[in-house]
Amino acid sequence: MGNSSWLQARTGSIKCPRTTSKISIPHPALFLQHGYFLRPTLKLLLLRSPRCHIGRHCNQSSETVKNVAEETQLRVQSKLTAPLKPLTRAEVTQMYPEGTWQRTAYDEYSSVLLDEELVFPCIYATKGYKSDDQVYVFIDTDDLSNPRHIRTLGAALADYLPKARSLGPNTSLVLLAKQNENPSTVEEYNSAFWKLLDGLAKIDKKPWPASIPKVIDHEKWCFCFGGEPFFTVIQTPGHQQRRTRYAKGLTIVFQPKWIFDILFSTDAKRIAALSKVRALLAKYDPIPVSPDLKNYGDSDSREFEQYFLLDDNVSATTPYEELSPSEELTAQ
Repeated sequence: MGNSSWLQARTGSIKCPRTTSKISIPHPALFLQHGYFLRPTLKLLLLRSPRCHIGRHCNQSSETVKNVAEETQLRVQSKLTAPLKPLTRAEVTQMYPEGTWQRTAYDEYSSVLLDEELVFPCIYATKGYKSDDQVYVFIDTDDLSNPRHIRTLGAALADYLPKARSLGPNTSLVLLAKQNENPSTVEEYNSAFWKLLDGLAKIDKKPWPASIPKVIDHEKWCFCFGGEPFFTVIQTPGHQQRRTRYAKGLTIVFQPKWIFDILFSTDAKRIAALSKVRALLAKYDPIPVSPDLKNYGDSDSREFEQYFLLDDNVSATTPYEELSPSEELTAQ
């Protein structure tokens, strides 16, 4: 590395010869896991300071170098692209060190599921987490209408579906968003959520299943992607009364509907499971259980109302009669 002995590339820090203090820079894993190389990033860090170059005496104060390092870390993290595939639990903790927004979102999600005092009502989500059946994808804002986020989620779902059955009977894909210091309202999140689903429908490369109606206001309708029916649940930082639908950072869980064929293989299992979940809901939420939680296929049931439960017992609405047709298939 020439006259750069004070560049501690392996430890992810730089050392100023005047102060002998180490200044932290982004962890190398953040670059390597995303296809970045460490050396250009260190070069960027040095060139940001006009009087501090490899092979020259460092005249910068430690405070200036520290500021440059912190600025570079924020710049690099903001430009990192999301992985092309959803991540397992081990991959999340390996890729994202503590302190990154992704790790913060993941740790908050897992802490809710693992809380032994206030038991999260969806026992199957907790089982899926503990058995490592879940995979995770991250977006850096909670604006669900952002086309970039829609493409990220679409790519993640397309990667997830072929391997979903091998992950386990409680599998799901979990979307975790960076926490927003100025969250939207519940109604605004509901509107953006439907823009997300509509956007996914536009980029879907497989036909809508013939067995599922396209009209949303139908007892047999459910969201589909990649030819697979899904049940999806969203949690937002806007929710206050319905604690089960609150999350510090926006969270959406996509569950392939075949998992319910396994979990509720008999009427007795379905009744017992739903009874247990409802009992936990009554303890968890300050407001009564939503009347929209009904059995799929019943004449008075609408699954879309269950995806996004509002913060009171008023049914959520959707601005769409049908989701948009696939632009991918139309172009063929």
